[in-house]
Amino acid sequence: MAVDEILLNVAERPLLRTYRWKNSWVSFGYGQKWREIDEAFPKRQLVRRWSGGGAVDHRRDWTFSLIVPASHPFRRLSVAASYYEIHSCLKATLSCFFNGISAVQKSQERYGNQCFVSPRINDLTYNGNKVAGGAQKRTSLGLLHQGSIQHLQLPSAFAWRFASYLGARINCFSPNKALWEAAGKISKVRYEAEEWLKRT
Repeated sequence: MAVDEILLNVAERPLLRTYRWKNSWVSFGYGQKWREIDEAFPKRQLVRRWSGGGAVDHRRDWTFSLIVPASHPFRRLSVAASYYEIHSCLKATLSCFFNGISAVQKSQERYGNQCFVSPRINDLTYNGNKVAGGAQKRTSLGLLHQGSIQHLQLPSAFAWRFASYLGARINCFSPNKALWEAAGKISKVRYEAEEWLKRT
């Protein structure tokens, strides 16, 4: 979570970050109530995201973050429009490997506080299950879109194919030591802090 925040603060061009979670983490949206999430996921490791949305069980998902600086034209799209564009690229990528990926045309009635229970408009489904969702955070510095893909075994080439749909040119990026150190400092005062986790 802290790495995403740092990248949003320093990115000079759009950046796609992909990763998986160690152990049994559940992330939940900035505006959600910690007590409700704690009751829904007892004895699990919880972290409050900087973005919104519902709770996500990360035990078997593929997670990505798209960071877009404020100077890029994409940042000027509305939340709905940017979500549509990102998930259109995601749908095209998934369709290269799976037949039957569909985009939700109408949001379902929300049941509970979990992201993958109730598909929202432009979320992606496969065989009747929601397989991709996301949430955003916007600041004066840019846009952070945090997404999750579940219920699918993704091939090793998936990240590169997704990146190719998002942008014409791809350059590899690896966080340096200074970035990790800065993220560690933010994590201590925010994402690891009880005050942040249990805020109301």
